[in-house]
Amino acid sequence: MGGGDRRRPRDARAHFLLAAALGALGRPAEALEHSRRAVALDGAATPYRMALGARLWDSEQYYQAINEWRAVVAADPGSLEARLALGRAYQKTGERGLAVREYQRVLEIAPDNEEARRALGRLGAAR
Repeated sequence: MGGGDRRRPRDARAHFLLAAALGALGRPAEALEHSRRAVALDGAATPYRMALGARLWDSEQYYQAINEWRAVVAADPGSLEARLALGRAYQKTGERGLAVREYQRVLEIAPDNEEARRALGRLGAAR
């Protein structure tokens, strides 16, 4: 589109911030593309992967989103945000056992996490 697109910055943070701006402007396809670029340029940045996962999820690319959140958990096993996203995703995709496992791990990290407690209750797997 504009001049910024032709130059395509090689700065992962620039793509991440542009994705956030485009998302806020209601341009999800462009936001997704810039999120992908941010991760391609800096795959170790877990906030970029979390954002990409959320954008993939919103565009109904569920298994790709799950893969991004798994990568975050691999890099940061204590990430409550990623584990909760995985729990919700596994519930939605019918992977009950995996959802229970993620919610249980959340409670190991943060015993007072209400979302995980409620989800386990709904799944009939409260400890």
